[in-house]
Formats: sequence, C-alpha cells, structure tokens
Amino acid sequence: MMFASLPMYDFQPVAEATAAIWSALRTEILARKPDLDIPVNYARAEAIPDLLAHWCDPALLFSQTCGYPLTHALRGKVRYLATPVYTAPGCSDAGDYCSFLLVRQDAPFQSFNDIRGASFAFNERGSQSGFNTVRWMTQAAAGCDPDEFFSAISESGGHRWSMAMVSEGEADLCAIDCVTYALIARFAPEEVSNLRILEQSPVAPALPYITSLVHDDEMLGILRDSIQAVVLNESLCEARQDLFLKNVHVLPLKSYDRICDTSVA
Repeated sequence: MMFASLPMYDFQPVAEATAAIWSALRTEILARKPDLDIPVNYARAEAIPDLLAHWCDPALLFSQTCGYPLTHALRGKVRYLATPVYTAPGCSDAGDYCSFLLVRQDAPFQSFNDIRGASFAFNERGSQSGFNTVRWMTQAAAGCDPDEFFSAISESGGHRWSMAMVSEGEADLCAIDCVTYALIARFAPEEVSNLRILEQSPVAPALPYITSLVHDDEMLGILRDSIQAVVLNESLCEARQDLFLKNVHVLPLKSYDRICDTSVA
C-alpha cells in the first residue's frame, strides 16, 4: 500500500482541515486512477520517527517537505510535484514565503545587526525557515555563519519550542516560518503574546509537495491535476482558509536553487 503525509503544518487545531484536504485529494486521485491502493488516512507527523527515511520510501505517494531538504538531503531522491500558495502574511501569490525573526516584546534589539553576539534558537540545521534563512542573513551582514555571528546557538527540535525558548528568556532570537507563525497566532495566540517580529527574512519558494522517485510522468500529472482540483473545490473553502492555502503552482525545480545560495539578501 502507498502512503501519504502532510507533516509540515500538522498542528492539532488544523487536523480536521488537513484531513479534509487529504480526503478530497485521495478522492481526486482515485477518480483518475481507481486501481491505486491508497490509505484512507494520512500519516500524522508524530507517527513518523524519521522524516528523511519516510520521504525516500518508494511507497510514498504524496507529502510535503521543506525546501532545504529538497535541495540537499533529498536531491535526486524524490520527485517535486508543486508549490502551495499561502495567504499568510509574508507569503506571495508567486508561491514564495519567508521567516519572521522573533524577539521578546521587551528586547532592546531594533534590527538584525543589533542582535549580533546574542543567542539564537533554531528548530534544526536542515530547516530553510529556521536556520538556513538566518545563515543567509549572517553571511550578508558579517560574512559568517550563525555559529560565529551569535554568542550561543541552541537546537530546539521544533519551531514552537524555539518560540518558547525566546519567550521564556532562554534565547534572544528565533526564525519562524511565516505560515507556522500565522497558524500559531490564530490558534494559540498565547504562544506569541510575549514575542514581536524584529525583521522579515528574504523570501524563498514555499514548502514543496513531493512524491516518490519511482513514480512516472503519468502519475506526476495525476497528482498535480488532483491537488489543483482540491484548491479549486468550493466545498473546501473553510478548510483551505484554516490552513491559509490559496492555490498551487508547478514551478521550475531550479526555482529552489536559490536556497543553496548563502549570498541571498
């Protein structure tokens, strides 16, 4: 049996909306290829112990990854499907998104340069929004990586944990995917109440949908047509609004190459 997942924004408050999107997507795929063995339910993020292994599994039908793994650890190991377009602040109709650099409400910092020598919390080094985008900014500002720019850096294991570290005074700065920030601000506003946006990072293409490398061009077309049908389905308007999901674009894969360029500013 094939499997699917949507692990990047798999928050409990939007689980119902995510399930509705997956159910509709499954229906669209089966309408185009009825003989596929597709599970009724998608794999929840907490049930995936190793995301890289999960994404590289030949049984993967549909998932969403981060742009940094797509251009690094997953390069040549998965097939790119499409790029979602989000309506969250910091996103664009072209399919770009950014990170918000967050500090405490009472922090003295007024610009990114002010925070040199402070402490930085990030979700993981393989994250475009949490780490690589800050590498872009430290390279542009000082020609060095975050390890040299900051006095201390801490790997939190997740965006929400990075935010908590800043809010509670365990770190001075974190960089949070703007869609994640919008979801948390809407559904768990207490988690952002002690934080403010210091700056917005340079933009990059949003988190891509992917499938297994084993799937041929016909299957790629089926999956792309199916997800396009989902974002045009009027009955899913509320679910899409909950997820800030507006549209999807099929971008040239080379659009993601800018993620590899640490000189982006």
